[in-house]
Amino acid sequence: MRWPRRAAAVLALLLLVAPCSAAQTEPTGELIAELRVHGNYSVPDADVVALAGVVLGDRLDPDGLDAIAGRLRASDRFDAVEVRKRYTSLSRTDEVALILVVEERPAASVTGGRMARVLTAALRQTMFVPILDYTEGNGFTGGGRFTVMDVLGERGTVSVPLSVGGTRQAAVEIEKRFDQGLMHALRGGVSASRVENTHFRIADRRSEVWAGAGRQLVGPLSVSAETRWADVRFGPLSDQVATHRLGLAFDTRRHVGFPRDAVFV
Repeated sequence: MRWPRRAAAVLALLLLVAPCSAAQTEPTGELIAELRVHGNYSVPDADVVALAGVVLGDRLDPDGLDAIAGRLRASDRFDAVEVRKRYTSLSRTDEVALILVVEERPAASVTGGRMARVLTAALRQTMFVPILDYTEGNGFTGGGRFTVMDVLGERGTVSVPLSVGGTRQAAVEIEKRFDQGLMHALRGGVSASRVENTHFRIADRRSEVWAGAGRQLVGPLSVSAETRWADVRFGPLSDQVATHRLGLAFDTRRHVGFPRDAVFV
């Protein structure tokens, strides 16, 4: 009779341990039942989810949102990242939907590392305008103007005009525009140029530094100011010239490049 008693005791012990084991192995955290991606335009949704390191059916830990956001930021493809959690039902709190909100950096879809993305973004933001001019006596001037958009933030440009021939010039021009503040536009630059005087057959060499600012007053009316310093060398002569200018403009053009039915004074 000892064996049946022992068997009953073992069975009772197993029945007591089984609920505890089941409780220990029961999954914890909220079930991720839905994944959404917002804000991306060149990086596919699947790539964003892969960078987040999460799949449907995963369990969300208490610090899971921060971990997912940290992995997205570590990918170095987004300027801003936000991970939102929403419940899929009003009656159930164990299933959630994750919304991955991202703001892509320029060329975020380019593979090959950060340097490749920086170079690709610079090429996409660069514009080129050819320079071709003819002046009687000075002959032809040729070259180009390279402009990089949004390099100083939104509405900031850096322009580099280069020319050879009758007028040799190399310059760097910077402009930054603002929607608010005391000044709506700040400008500046440096340049070096050489033009040969056709009468005296002497080269006119100039090195200039200049800075300016502008503000929109009312509607099409704006005011601007500029100061410029130049070192001028004309044959054996040399001098330094400072120029200050204050301007008032009335401009109804909607687009400077395509003016139509407009007045500019």
